[in-house]
Amino acid sequence: MNLQAEFSRQLDSLLQAGQRQKRVEVTWNTDVIKMALVELDSIGCAFTEIEYTGTHLESLSPPQLRRLGRRLAEKVNYLMEPIRAIEFDLEESTLQLRSERPQQLDSGRRYYEILARTASLHLCRYEKATGMKRQRVPAQLTREVLLRLVGDLESISKS
Repeated sequence: MNLQAEFSRQLDSLLQAGQRQKRVEVTWNTDVIKMALVELDSIGCAFTEIEYTGTHLESLSPPQLRRLGRRLAEKVNYLMEPIRAIEFDLEESTLQLRSERPQQLDSGRRYYEILARTASLHLCRYEKATGMKRQRVPAQLTREVLLRLVGDLESISKS
């Protein structure tokens, strides 16, 4: 078993118990995946955030963090919009990745954002209405894509 398999098992348990909204946290060895689940069914789910942490991320140097961002942009290319690195904060050791071409809506736009920091990767989806502050909105993924994402966050951060 691995983190991805344990995460899938937990989703199955939640679905069988009829729990559609929950904070999911799965630990496997030194890796932890947390998700704020908004809706869950047999086909997919909606969540407001996913965070992956692992002790192997704690000692990343700035060049290693940049390489991690490049690998994320290359491999996580199956979300609604491809992501790319847009900003690197050397002082905070934080790399921000966003949807390359956000989804355009009549009221504004929606996009994914991944913050890669020392010790964690944090993914959310935002909506920015014209003239308003951005707000976090649920991301909707099939279970297959969600499990692929969990596996990719783990494998990318360890490579």
